[in-house]
Amino acid sequence: MRIETRAGNRQRLRTAITRVQQVNRALDCSLENETEQLINDPLIRDLLDNGYVQ
Repeated sequence: MRIETRAGNRQRLRTAITRVQQVNRALDCSLENETEQLINDPLIRDLLDNGYVQ
């Protein structure tokens, strides 16, 4: 996720986040704290919300 964020690759970032969430739902387990923090990282949120990293 960090690599895709730095590369500005919005679609692949969305795909990676979605896939992690799908796997965890299928396994009936929650995300690790570090993964949740990464998904909510301001750089990642900025890319997803605005299409670019400031």
